[in-house]
Amino acid sequence: MSGWVQWLADVVMGLFFISSPLTSYGDMIWSINKKRSSQGFSIDICGIMLVSSILRVLFWFGKPFETSLFIQAIVMIFTQLVLLKSVLDYRPAHSSHWDGWRRPFDLWQWRRAQTYWEFLGAFAASVILLQILLGWIPSYIELIGFLALGIEATLPIPQAYTNYRNKSCRGFRPSVLVAWIGGDIFKTSYFLFGKPMALQFKLCAVIQTIFDFTCAFQYFWYGTKEVVHVDGSGGTELPTVNNTYKDTVETV
Repeated sequence: MSGWVQWLADVVMGLFFISSPLTSYGDMIWSINKKRSSQGFSIDICGIMLVSSILRVLFWFGKPFETSLFIQAIVMIFTQLVLLKSVLDYRPAHSSHWDGWRRPFDLWQWRRAQTYWEFLGAFAASVILLQILLGWIPSYIELIGFLALGIEATLPIPQAYTNYRNKSCRGFRPSVLVAWIGGDIFKTSYFLFGKPMALQFKLCAVIQTIFDFTCAFQYFWYGTKEVVHVDGSGGTELPTVNNTYKDTVETV
């Protein structure tokens, strides 16, 4: 009987893992396209999930883990590509004027949408080449695993910073927050008490769950009041990026 229970649990968890990218971010994609604005959503989430998912796929080839988690990474890549396209299409005009510190090479703060796609293509090609050259070295594979899951563990941090900077969670869908918390609690329990998993997965799940609750606290503390920027404009007053602005940005 316990064997059947374990089998059923594995099937349920497998379906959960595979579908989680769609259930977590599908509503966000729909909301951005409906409002024609990505105001309040941190574009860094797309970058984190794309980089970590690409690395996780390569980690699987070097050290196979649960097939459902491998498929999840592939589904996540396609989901995040769609989300990134929506975010870039509907960036508010003021998003090109960064309030905080500028990163080296303006990493993931670029004005041209094309630069994001060029970066992802170059990154994928580079890590695939490294996998071909170094994939036979166990320590390299372990490093890829820690990088993949370590980067993913930081997922809520950019959104938490965006919420803090805006003093509001407007634009951040509660469905995403619920999916993060529920999914990570479920995932952490399974990784710690279910089938044996690589250490990278366990550490990532625990750390990510802690960060999830930080965003939850912000949601209740800040609420979803209108965002007021330094120039006095409200975030909700900039629902779209007009074609003139987009054309200007693309030529920068």
